[in-house]
Amino acid sequence: MLEKLEKNIFFLAVSVVFLLFSLSLFIFKSRWGINDDVLMAMYASGKGFSNTPTEYLVYSNIIIGGILKKLYQAMPSFPLYGVYTFLILFISFVALLYSLLTYKYSRARIFYFFIYFALFGLLFIRAPQFTMNAFMVGMSGMFLFLTALYKKRTDISSKTLIIISISIFFLVLSSLIRIDSFFLVVILFSPFIFIEIAKSHFNRQIIGIFLIFSMSVSLLVFICHTYDKTSYLKDGRWTYQIEKAKLLAEMIDNNKMSEYSPRTKHIFDEAGWSRNDFILLGNWFSADDKVFSKEKMEKFLLNIKQIPTQRTTIHFKSMFATPYFYGAVLLVIFFIVQINEKKKKSIGIITSILVSLFLIIYLGYYVRLPERVYLSILAFLSFLALFLADSNIDLRPIKEWKEKFKLLFIILFIGYFLFRHYTVNAIHREETAMFKQYVAQLRPVKDRVFLVWAGSFPIELLSVFDNLDC
Repeated sequence: MLEKLEKNIFFLAVSVVFLLFSLSLFIFKSRWGINDDVLMAMYASGKGFSNTPTEYLVYSNIIIGGILKKLYQAMPSFPLYGVYTFLILFISFVALLYSLLTYKYSRARIFYFFIYFALFGLLFIRAPQFTMNAFMVGMSGMFLFLTALYKKRTDISSKTLIIISISIFFLVLSSLIRIDSFFLVVILFSPFIFIEIAKSHFNRQIIGIFLIFSMSVSLLVFICHTYDKTSYLKDGRWTYQIEKAKLLAEMIDNNKMSEYSPRTKHIFDEAGWSRNDFILLGNWFSADDKVFSKEKMEKFLLNIKQIPTQRTTIHFKSMFATPYFYGAVLLVIFFIVQINEKKKKSIGIITSILVSLFLIIYLGYYVRLPERVYLSILAFLSFLALFLADSNIDLRPIKEWKEKFKLLFIILFIGYFLFRHYTVNAIHREETAMFKQYVAQLRPVKDRVFLVWAGSFPIELLSVFDNLDC
């Protein structure tokens, strides 16, 4: 049975990932990584904060919203958004394992994939969110394309064309889920692909494949994004809200809302904003148009730009405080050590590390660096190093200290992060149970509206497979 699977890499990849996902969902309880996903599920299903199903999901493309809306109208009690979320994750990891084994097959690479999954796979399964999903499906599409690019030197078979077509679809899908994640994928991969093309001495066939691939992706993404944008702009209310959202993003992403102090208080006073309003805006709350009008935001930005604000280091502190950051760094180092042809592959991996470091520093210092962004970058770096790793694991009686260290590292790494995920998941289970008890005590009151946001009503604690009927 195993030999038959090894001959068919696609079915092997599907089988391995299906087994890993099944075990993970059996052991761990999945909750959302951010409340945005719950809001989009409510919009699409017409439950919770939405009175009727709508295709306007705000954060994802209206094409996805339209599909989910129609499915919810047909199956209103089925947790379609949660299933859709896990389907994206599943096909992403199948594509990653397929590209890994197609590029170079060995059982050792399957073991290495288990290490990668112990960190990133379980993390994304425990607390999925659309930003990382968009990145993962885009990243898997790029690795599929790399696989086809390496195979092109012999021939362009129908199988190669299918792989390239799927990679195009995955990248377009990434842009539909979140366009920003798609651009992050493109930025991270572009230097590495250029280096690979240069290493082929700018082979015309390779350049031709790359140009067709990139133009196809660009055209399809442009069409989908234009359709999404024009759909929102047809409604004046959406146009106004989008403009407000852009202003709020400029205030928060560029650290203009990072300081409420005696030297900035007069600017907030001029806008009619108190310290509580400052806290609300910092949590992306601007629903009250009388308090947070577009005109007030524009005036605030104009005035605050005249005062040099301190660059916050909170994003870096948050990143350095999580064990997942150090786990990813260890993975990158470990997989690089497993690369046999280091000189041949060093330029690509070093360039990718430098580009990733630049992005992390730039986003953390000048914009924002939330967990979902730096984890996506680290997931890319770790898998790129894994993709290039080609040394075997010798399971015979171990004599060399290198093999002893390798096996010890694998056991300890997987063991630690399994324990870590299990511990965090246990805490999340308790939080979810308490939240459900709290929701059960709520009773609708006639002619009264309850306004809640962020930490005051943590809807992200809901199960990914909750049908939102509560």
